[in-house]
Amino acid sequence: YKRQALFLPWYVARMQGREDWGIYSTALAFVMVGAPIATWGLTQLLPREIGRDRAKAGRLLANAGVVAALASFLVTAVGTVLVILLNYPQDVRMLIILGLVMTLLPRAEYLLSEATVNGLEKMEWIVLVRFPATLLRVILSIGLLALGCGLHVLFWLWAAYYLLAFAAYLMLFHTLVSGFSLKLDAHLIRSLAVRALPFVATLFVGETLAKFDRIFLSKWEGTDAVGAYAVGIMLVQTLLLIATAIMNALYPALSRAYHRSKQQFSLVVSQLFRLLFAAVFPVMLSAIALARPLILLVFGDDYGESIPVLQITALALLPSFLGRLMYRTLLASDNERWAFWVSLVSGTLGLVLN
Repeated sequence: YKRQALFLPWYVARMQGREDWGIYSTALAFVMVGAPIATWGLTQLLPREIGRDRAKAGRLLANAGVVAALASFLVTAVGTVLVILLNYPQDVRMLIILGLVMTLLPRAEYLLSEATVNGLEKMEWIVLVRFPATLLRVILSIGLLALGCGLHVLFWLWAAYYLLAFAAYLMLFHTLVSGFSLKLDAHLIRSLAVRALPFVATLFVGETLAKFDRIFLSKWEGTDAVGAYAVGIMLVQTLLLIATAIMNALYPALSRAYHRSKQQFSLVVSQLFRLLFAAVFPVMLSAIALARPLILLVFGDDYGESIPVLQITALALLPSFLGRLMYRTLLASDNERWAFWVSLVSGTLGLVLN
């Protein structure tokens, strides 16, 4: 499904043209900036708690959903006001607002259900749900764009995708997880909202601030420049999605290992570090060496400016993979405050450099 998901951005970039791709990438950047806050850090908290006690999965998901819904409404409102104040052209502004309104809430609920799957360590369910849903979304997206529909249909289909996947996960939970029950508890809602604060802060400074690059670029250089930049970072972002999926799969086991034996936990982390280094280093070198033929062959001559972007950002592959492992290590060992300070330094530095 990662390949399917990559095919749609390629289609928009290659077939719709650099300007349309830049407009879509700008709108998507606003969604991705708000998305970590909309989940209120609960995608990090839930797998750890469920990994230690799977009987709590239903209650945690239900009450986390309420917190995420409130956070999503808040982020959507703030994001809409910000977009209006930034005075984008009418078509760009309306597409960004549509993206925020249509996707933030269903995406947050979908991610929480997937975090529950991670905590239950049923990763095959993610493939079972995502593969057909992503395939359907990609086929419909390309078909509607080919028929002349505007970029807005992509966000409508994103919303439908998230809702469909969320419903599928709920069906799996009720069918296959013994004792799964969605019960609301006002005390647990407040508890989750408070306990997730360190995770929210970490995600804000570590992920949200890091995703302002395309927003800055869209205001200083225009959406056409965003199109070239977005193509240049596309391969690296796709590989980092794989890194995130791997870390999500490892996170509950790491949390449980720390809970049982700190010595065993340290041994597992050190072995994973060496394994990742050996696996990712040649991938990083290959991406740098093949950047020119890859960009020109896949996206065309209009994206020649994307070549140095890929070569430079590919240098981040190895530290990014290893950094994601270290981040999950800190969370699994109940050191989210240290994770926050690391993210604060890196996020602030990235913002200043942008």
